[in-house]
Amino acid sequence: MALADTLPGRPSPVGRVATRPDLQHQPTGVPGRLVLVGLLVFLACPLTLRSAWADWRYQSPVAELALVPVLAAAMALVASLRHPFVRTLRMGQADLWLGVILLGVVAMMEGWALVQPGSYLWVLRFDALALPLIATAVVVLLLGVRSLVVFWAPLLFLALAWPLPTAAAVELTSGPVTRLTSTLVQLSLAPLPWAPETVREGTDLLLHVDGLRGDVDVAVTSACSGLSGLLGFLVVGVAVLYLFDGRLRSRAAWLVAGLVLVLLLNVLRILGLVGVASFFGAHLALDVLHPVVGMVVLNVALVAMLLVAGRFGLVRRPIRPRASDNPLHAVGAPQPRRMRLILLRMAVLVVLTSQLGVLNLQMAQAAPSYRNAARSSIPSLSADLQDASEFGYATRSVTEQRWARRYFGADSRWNRFVLESPSAEIPTVWADVLDTTSLASLRMHSAMSCYRFHQQDVRSRRTVELGNGVLVETFVVEMSHGTWHVVTWQRPIERSGRVDHERVTLMASSREDAFASEYHQLAAPDGLRRRLVDGLNALRPGKDPNPALSRNLLALADELEAVGTSREAAS
Repeated sequence: MALADTLPGRPSPVGRVATRPDLQHQPTGVPGRLVLVGLLVFLACPLTLRSAWADWRYQSPVAELALVPVLAAAMALVASLRHPFVRTLRMGQADLWLGVILLGVVAMMEGWALVQPGSYLWVLRFDALALPLIATAVVVLLLGVRSLVVFWAPLLFLALAWPLPTAAAVELTSGPVTRLTSTLVQLSLAPLPWAPETVREGTDLLLHVDGLRGDVDVAVTSACSGLSGLLGFLVVGVAVLYLFDGRLRSRAAWLVAGLVLVLLLNVLRILGLVGVASFFGAHLALDVLHPVVGMVVLNVALVAMLLVAGRFGLVRRPIRPRASDNPLHAVGAPQPRRMRLILLRMAVLVVLTSQLGVLNLQMAQAAPSYRNAARSSIPSLSADLQDASEFGYATRSVTEQRWARRYFGADSRWNRFVLESPSAEIPTVWADVLDTTSLASLRMHSAMSCYRFHQQDVRSRRTVELGNGVLVETFVVEMSHGTWHVVTWQRPIERSGRVDHERVTLMASSREDAFASEYHQLAAPDGLRRRLVDGLNALRPGKDPNPALSRNLLALADELEAVGTSREAAS
């Protein structure tokens, strides 16, 4: 509804929602509260937003997702300018209940993630998944439940900040996109008189350029495939479409056309760099132009698609108050003590989001060696256990448990290593390393489910944090042939260029008075996460009859993890 429709002395149109005349020429006040929403979200998610910025700086495979919070904030500002009635919405009990419930869900999500065994926190990224929930809670508490009618699009867009689906999509499409790009480059270079020699290696293309200033080797790999540009256009394009009206199929066609344009422009970028390398040398092509041309290509594609948006049936939506027949867009009546209520909620939100921020920062202790934008390059521990001399053991035998393939997949591998120590005080350790592509099978057939299936008595179960932040589970299991101490955990690994999943299990059995010596004290970081883990363990019954044996198995697990992650860092 146009603002002129409700000016003083002019009747409201029939069937339309009336607005208050005193709001016609006043600022909405909502942008200021939206700034406060942003500050409170940052207060609740400092590590999440900082890690997104780090991904952007170091150009991780999902670096473009760092734009999502900024674009969501811009979309929210546009929405507030279109709907000034948001300023007048009444604050009620529904706001309070919904906001508190959402913040409670976030606290439980992040607390649950912190005490989960394994090293998957930086793969699953529950902290990023909580980002739109926190923003929704803050918006509801500061602007009212009915404001979700206005801000649903920016809040939904904020869900794109969760990197897990994007990382999975990048992994699935990286090979095909690289092959397509390298093929287009090869076909485009073939008819040129100065065409370089080309060698194909899988999806990659190697170019040997006989340049005027020396030979140059150029590789078209996944990093040059334009996948980051496609992701960047997709993220920015979805946000830009918020500024346009049009059918869903028109919007989809615009996005697809933009992606095709980005792909073709990336091919031209590579051809241009090869040409510059041929005539002006590698320094200008690879050191000067290469870092900036990709961003220029993305901006050119975006501007070009904005100029032709009308040809796709898209109409730009004005950034000003809009006419509406929706009763949810009605301007609310004045509410007594409204400012006092808003200030009170602000104070409560500062306290609550500060507590969530402390919880969020604890994730810095959670498997920091695995913080790699959801893609692991950690090698399997099988190679380390082939010769366990650096851990103080001799590998006596290695056997493969082929029977397990029916449960974990035909491509799974389960190797059992028997490790003996030269010291008579240290018992033999059985180390099982199970690698599989199926994370679901590892969750379905966990160590605890196996003990239950075989009706074995679990006398003790605990969660323990290793020195690098990985959580492991320890068990004391009474079996028919003795009492066994077990330490087990799961980890993402790199195998044959893909991400697989590995479960490592260390087992030993001894008399209760044996194994009193220790390799070293386990130095797990202290903090809120440690207290959450201790609280979880306090709820579990049972007592470890030989804690020294468990500590030594934990020390061995700590050494294995330290060696594995240090090799990844060195590579």
